[in-house]
Amino acid sequence: MLKFALFSLAEAAIPFLKYAKANDCLPTILVSPHPQMYNEEKIIVLHKDDPQLIQKLKDAGIECLFTCSWKEKIKVDQYEWLPKGAWNVHSSFLPKYRGANPYFWVLAHGESETGVTVHQLTPEFDEGPILLQTKVKIEADDTIESLFHHLTALDGPAIKKSLSLIERGKYKLTPQKEGPHPKAPLVSNDVLTLKPSLTKAQAKNLVRAANPYFGSILNLNDKTIEVFGVSESEDGPSIPCQDGELKATLIKVPKYGYVTGKDYLRLFPT
Repeated sequence: MLKFALFSLAEAAIPFLKYAKANDCLPTILVSPHPQMYNEEKIIVLHKDDPQLIQKLKDAGIECLFTCSWKEKIKVDQYEWLPKGAWNVHSSFLPKYRGANPYFWVLAHGESETGVTVHQLTPEFDEGPILLQTKVKIEADDTIESLFHHLTALDGPAIKKSLSLIERGKYKLTPQKEGPHPKAPLVSNDVLTLKPSLTKAQAKNLVRAANPYFGSILNLNDKTIEVFGVSESEDGPSIPCQDGELKATLIKVPKYGYVTGKDYLRLFPT
């Protein structure tokens, strides 16, 4: 197997390492912002800001690298020495949803499917030619948390298959299609706000896209509340929509934690 380095944050690296141990595809080196989190006997763990990082990769005989859930831009020209290239594992079916948070945006836009893409790293984020893709269905009850775990579980098989293709040199890179594809930028408070201009379907999608990592924002009289569940029939604060209204049924309240919409109305009567 090729000697490779994995650049990854813990939330993706930990499940990948579990998969890799069971499937004989451990990286030679793991690069992390928090190397102290790992106690891996069979691999070298380096800090992302190690001033000798590139030299240590060379000394270890690294042949290629993969980035996975990596938030920083890789300076591709610093890794041109890699004989088998530099690759990224992106959690969307590129070219749709290039950017920092594809999990949120595919749900917020009500997509029925997404995927994982392995592509060649280029100076532009998420725009390199595609090595392989895996498409998956988005379930009706998926939240950003469940979708993240679902897609992260696909990283291991995708990297293992990619290593096999790259090692044998029998692969074809497919340029990404041009077009006005939806993006996946960082999530702002404005995006999270439940506005009357949204339809009920759009509001429901926004709530599940924000649950549980963000919380949708509802401006309610003189208060701003975080909403994690909605319903068309249960009790709770009203969420005006373009085509009717929803009720906030799960709300996060300082000092109280999570409360039902019914309990919120009891605690804070209008």
